[in-house]
Amino acid sequence: MQPATRGVLLALISALGFSTLAIFGRFADLVGMSLPSLLAFRFGLATPLVWAPLVYHGRFQRLTGRDLGIAVFLGAGGYAAMSFLFLSGVNIVGAGLGGILLYVYPAIVVLLAAVFLDEPITKLIVAAVTLAIFGVGLVVTGQPAHVDFIGIVTVLLAAVVYSGYITLSGTILERVSAMVLTAHVIPAAGLTFLAHGLLTGSTQVPATPEQWGVAVGIAVFATAIPILTFFAAVTDIGASRTSVVSTLEPVFTVILGVILLGESLSTLSIIGGGAVLLGVFLVQYERARVAEPDESAR
Repeated sequence: MQPATRGVLLALISALGFSTLAIFGRFADLVGMSLPSLLAFRFGLATPLVWAPLVYHGRFQRLTGRDLGIAVFLGAGGYAAMSFLFLSGVNIVGAGLGGILLYVYPAIVVLLAAVFLDEPITKLIVAAVTLAIFGVGLVVTGQPAHVDFIGIVTVLLAAVVYSGYITLSGTILERVSAMVLTAHVIPAAGLTFLAHGLLTGSTQVPATPEQWGVAVGIAVFATAIPILTFFAAVTDIGASRTSVVSTLEPVFTVILGVILLGESLSTLSIIGGGAVLLGVFLVQYERARVAEPDESAR
């Protein structure tokens, strides 16, 4: 198989895997598993799965000093907070709508990168970001009156936090590989929820096969597999092209929400979601277009 074809397939697997996060979040609520406990098991079980290939190939690097501090902050203050906010919002507004709203984050990342990292912005990116924001407006206004807008705001806040996480990550990736950084971020996030459970006495160990299924499923299918396949795709086709393929993630979430949860979206929300995805796709496409030609070799 050609590297380009393999890279696209791996990126699709990654997008499909990440799209199940919202689904497992809804399943956890349905089987009576608390969100902090779910996330503690998610990151705790995923950590050795992400570490294993790094150790096997001799690529594991133990961070120290300032880099370790940044990684811990990204895990405890960034990824943990984003995950909790996102799944909290999903349990209010549904998986499909939550997946669409979260995926406005690439547009926010572009704005943050322009302000704090001096990343150039082209006219196409400006138009794409505007389109994505307009789409969010349509998604929000297209919701039935009974939809709790607190959930919408919660998911959008998760998108903002995730955007900050990605932007701050960019300041360390010149010194540390993305995979090694992720290998430190995940356990830091897990320890955050473990500490929360111990301090509040709310630690919940899965007590039924359904709860264990959700805990293992979110760790394997929504975390470890998509992370590993994402970085494998980056090796084959580069980060920017992988990000372009990844724009299918919320599409997968919507489809899975319909099939597995019986969800539906209003016509206006579908149009708005399409605008969000088109805007994000154009952002990713333009960033890939202006990326270095040899990016896929890195």
